[in-house]
Amino acid sequence: MKFWTLLFVLSLIAILGYSQNSYSNLSFHTNYVTNSTNPYCNTGLKLEVESNSIITVSFLQSLDSNYLDQRVQHRINSANFTITDSTLLWRRNGRSLFRDNFGFLPPNAGIVENLTIQTSANYFYECYTAKDSTMNFSFFSTHLGQKDSLVFIISLTGRFLKSEPKIYNNLLYFFTEMLNGDSAFITSYNLNGNQLNSLTLGTDSLGNPIVPFSLMRGPMLVSPSNSNRLIFENALTNRIDLFDINSFSITSSLELSWIDRIQLANSKRWGSTIALDYAHSSSGFSVCGILTKMIDLNDPNSIQYLKYYSIDLDWSGNLLRSEEFGPENIDSRAYGVEIQDSIKYIIGSTQFSSASIKAQEYRQVMLVRQSGVHRDSVLFFGNGNHVGLYVKVSGSNIFVLSENSNVWTNDSVFVNVTKIPKGVFTSVKKIDSKITSLTLYPNPTSQFIRFQNIKIGAEYKIFDMNGRVVDEGSVGNNSVNVERLKSATYFIQLYDQNNFLHRPIMFVKQ
Repeated sequence: MKFWTLLFVLSLIAILGYSQNSYSNLSFHTNYVTNSTNPYCNTGLKLEVESNSIITVSFLQSLDSNYLDQRVQHRINSANFTITDSTLLWRRNGRSLFRDNFGFLPPNAGIVENLTIQTSANYFYECYTAKDSTMNFSFFSTHLGQKDSLVFIISLTGRFLKSEPKIYNNLLYFFTEMLNGDSAFITSYNLNGNQLNSLTLGTDSLGNPIVPFSLMRGPMLVSPSNSNRLIFENALTNRIDLFDINSFSITSSLELSWIDRIQLANSKRWGSTIALDYAHSSSGFSVCGILTKMIDLNDPNSIQYLKYYSIDLDWSGNLLRSEEFGPENIDSRAYGVEIQDSIKYIIGSTQFSSASIKAQEYRQVMLVRQSGVHRDSVLFFGNGNHVGLYVKVSGSNIFVLSENSNVWTNDSVFVNVTKIPKGVFTSVKKIDSKITSLTLYPNPTSQFIRFQNIKIGAEYKIFDMNGRVVDEGSVGNNSVNVERLKSATYFIQLYDQNNFLHRPIMFVKQ
């Protein structure tokens, strides 16, 4: 199938495949099928706010080989939530990609971000590691925001690109790692492709990392406290590394101290934390991810359940705030965080069941909003096996990027972009952490929505996507008749004597 024909089909799926929910959601088929013999797929998702009116989503697709064959980008009008144009960013063209024990190393392609001015469409890159272990990095100029003329090519043996390259003060910085995992490199080039500096991050004689690099990514942005330092983020350790461009070295690291970890273990029974995303501001940075709760403080293996967590540190590394979110006794995992106007938004999944990758069952996307002491949360996509991965805020809307699949029915991987007006939170106040999620079915529905184990005498309120109450009443026989509602997307919340019984959840009226 030719590319533009494929894009037309994808666009048709995106617009019609969720017709009852097209106001708030676009769905894209990656054509990749997960199954017991091929369960791994890194679709390389990326969600960006291009302007007040345009958001972009890009991801990797398979054509008919069930390999990662191309990367596409869709620009979406954030007002009417329709696709304005689609672009092929990269195509494999028969090249054999390097494959390790976890699958193919994903190729990368896109506009090179300019950290000096924050936005730029002057350069474009493509990078992939071939089967012969050669990393091929191509750098292009652009015209009207699209790839134009080749400027230079860099080929490096035995490496792969760890994170997207960045431009700062007219120098190109990119971060690579050896395929055997024994070292990594931060390298700078001028915009003609000439190497200027390189820093090797390796291991000592005992094999311990001199500077832990295996989970580093960056450079992400310029430090607000020093324009000569670039920020590298690190998973697992709640740490950022500050890289000095003058000395070309990592000069300092900021992370949660051992004293703070011990205090959190004693006071909140916090066990291990896995950092998955960061948000930065002039006052410091926030980290979100996966938290294990412990039953017995003397036994670090006594894990009770997983929860969202978030910590805030200032630029001196002092702990400012620690929070945990999510239903009690139900595994929850946070994947993305965004801060706007001092309000924190965290996205992830809840009702997480341990199973093979891409096959976790009964998963819903959970969006949390933290504003001071007030904490709001909503669940959506029912039990549709979705994982929320990225969240962006623009104007009056919240945009969520999620992924879903189900290996047991041999389903393909889908990428979803959902628009949620901020107004949906207007009627939701502070939620007690003991309040669990609400299970309703069927979803979508044309007449009734039904619940499990609802308290007798419970009342309900139904909100539209702007936070307006469109229906309310009492729950009868564990169900609510929604036949009179217009076809649209809504949220429902149950309460008893003005006390919330469950977190609000999204449903679709057909």
